Order: sequence, then structure tokens, then C-alpha cells
Amino acid sequence: MTKMTVGEFEADPARAIAMAEAGVTVEVVRDGQAIVELRPTCSVSDVERRLAALDRIEALIGPGTAFGKKFSYEERTT
Repeated sequence: MTKMTVGEFEADPARAIAMAEAGVTVEVVRDGQAIVELRPTCSVSDVERRLAALDRIEALIGPGTAFGKKFSYEERTT
């Protein structure tokens, strides 16, 4: 957990969001008292577990499957 004052948060809210995206809980404090906690919605271990599950799925259905690829209209309709 990282602490950040209200002034620091107001000066650079994107920094606090980036930290939360990286898996760090950010506690915003005023006069030493916590007033807001910004935390990631899933932990790094959740992401690793999901990636491992995708690897297992790809192994089951075979190589060459394009996960996350955006297909053209022609590719989707043929």
C-alpha cells in the first residue's frame, strides 16, 4: 500500500490510477487520516491465472487460434 496526500492526488491523479493498474493499493490521506482507497479490481495473481487458462485453452483447440485478434468483416462472414 502506498500513501498519497490529497494535494499529491489532485496534482497527478493519473499517477495514482497507473499505480492501481499496476497492482498497488493507493491510500489518499488528509491530515494523516485515510479518506480514500484506490485499489486494483484484480490482483496480479488473477491476471497470471487467466493467462495460464488461455494457454490451456489454446493447447486444447490447437495452435493458430488468434486470441484477441480483430477480424475483418470478410473474415467474420466467410
